[in-house]
Amino acid sequence: MIKNILFMGVVPALLMATPLCAQSSGSEVTKWQDGKDACVSITYDDSSINQFRVAIPLMNERGLPATFFIITGDIDGSKYQPAFIGRPIMDILRESEKTPTTKENMLERAAMLNYLSTVLHVPELQGFRAQNLQRPITRGDIAALAAIVDPLLAKLRQSGAAYSNGPLRLSP
Repeated sequence: MIKNILFMGVVPALLMATPLCAQSSGSEVTKWQDGKDACVSITYDDSSINQFRVAIPLMNERGLPATFFIITGDIDGSKYQPAFIGRPIMDILRESEKTPTTKENMLERAAMLNYLSTVLHVPELQGFRAQNLQRPITRGDIAALAAIVDPLLAKLRQSGAAYSNGPLRLSP
């Protein structure tokens, strides 16, 4: 059953992607390998265990290569732990007390809340992602987004907790 569901998802994706890859602007940069007309790239994000238990065997059976993007921060001993790249979190929280969420600061605030929720597992944000999935909101509906974001920011400020951006390390 799981094999059929996964493969049913892969086949339509392949069929839909092929015409997109085959389209040309009229100027040819290079020829495809082995005289092929098009390409398809299959990618997997976020390193779900089912990608390794189910997807890889199915892909191997069919001779299909794929790219897996793995989140290394969750691997024990990883030297690259997740961090929030941006202004200090406490600066954003202090600013949110006087400045409501707008189009200009929405992405920064949403990214910060996502980091605090998924990486730091801040208790005040439990259910943050589930709450957002219950009702569809478009990216341009700033008022609806602010109605979710601003109360969460207020909750964080009221908690009195201090948050840091995480372990920022430069690659050697």
